[in-house]
Amino acid sequence: MTADADTERMTVARARATARRRTWRSGFETALIVVGLAALLLFLGHHVYSDAEVRYQELSTLLLHGAISHSKFSLIGPLFSTPVWLVGGWLHLPHHGVGVYNWCVFTVGVGALYLLLKDHIDRGLLRTFLLLLIAASMFPFHLTNYFGEVFTAVCVAVGLVAVQVWRPTLGWAAVVVGVANTPATLVGLGFVVTVRAIQTRRLRSVLPVFAAAALIASENWIQRGSPFATNYESGFGLPFLGLLAIFFSFGKGLIFFTPGLFLPIRRLLDRLEPLRRRLLASTQTYWIAFVAGMVAVYSAWWAWDGGWFWGPRFFLFASFPAALALALALRHYGTHLIMDLTALLALCLSVWVDINGAVFGNYSLYNLCVSDGYARNYLCDYTPRYSVLWYPLMTPQPLTWLNIAYIVYCLVVFGYLALPLLRSITTTSFALSRQIISAQWQA
Repeated sequence: MTADADTERMTVARARATARRRTWRSGFETALIVVGLAALLLFLGHHVYSDAEVRYQELSTLLLHGAISHSKFSLIGPLFSTPVWLVGGWLHLPHHGVGVYNWCVFTVGVGALYLLLKDHIDRGLLRTFLLLLIAASMFPFHLTNYFGEVFTAVCVAVGLVAVQVWRPTLGWAAVVVGVANTPATLVGLGFVVTVRAIQTRRLRSVLPVFAAAALIASENWIQRGSPFATNYESGFGLPFLGLLAIFFSFGKGLIFFTPGLFLPIRRLLDRLEPLRRRLLASTQTYWIAFVAGMVAVYSAWWAWDGGWFWGPRFFLFASFPAALALALALRHYGTHLIMDLTALLALCLSVWVDINGAVFGNYSLYNLCVSDGYARNYLCDYTPRYSVLWYPLMTPQPLTWLNIAYIVYCLVVFGYLALPLLRSITTTSFALSRQIISAQWQA
């Protein structure tokens, strides 16, 4: 009886200790997410320039004078920024109002993903995924301006999750609106619905493509007088060269900016219980299919690099599948030493991408890449020396206290996420070393 009672007390004590650790981790990770979102708002500069200035002027013209412009940019995303435009005008800071719009969209997207997934997947994995989006992705630079990629990426990513776990009609509506804001992503949606039609064996799965095409055609008609007038009709040429550049160029390549996208996660998914595995696998499949469709379109376009912009401008959406794959690798470590080492390398690079975009951007390279009519822009696209990722390491840049504070935040997130992985790598390495030494000794 005494032994049984002692065993029971030890079991209860271990259960309580485990619960306390889980509560501590949950609270700490939630705090990191909240602090990260606040840092993205308070520590980064928010500007309106280049194409973003054109979008701002078009929205202002529509709201102030009721006139619709005939430019090539969609008004769908900017229309949703009307509340912050009004607040900015009321505060006599018009640019500042729309300057924080993408931060608002991203924050709403993070909250929506948490609410949609919290009861369907492990919450620790979900918090890690959201942390990676904040502190180890391409998003921070995109949140400093008023371009349209954030709206499209968030609407499509959240919508594809909502299709599976909440209300399919509202989920597809979000996807359609996001795609219409960037018409070139219609091909990506085509890839997604094709995959879904094969999975569900229902032809109606392709209807969202027609809805998005109808919305795009309607806006073209209203803005430019014809459903087929996009102002992007020309400039398509060599897809193979564009494909290589999209993946491997030092200044724009996805392999450098979204390394998590290339992690093999099938074995990691197999470790999950069936319902969670099915949801995560289908979500990752849809997200990657959307990226594949975007690659198919932009690889054939002369402006695949997005012009003068930090990193692969058009492929911000790839941050979602990259962060999910990396989160799986970080939460389910220990399967294989090579996988753990690859995940650690991907985490290091992803955190540097985040810091680089938030702190350094592409401003220090402006005089080189843009001068003389972009005559030397190829150096910034293709060479390591003038890549936005590596230039600050070779040519030190000045830092403000806000820059340093943001870097410290990212390093804290990195240390927290990397420590368990480092323990696993160290333990496995010592075990392998002992086995090798023992085998050699016996031989």
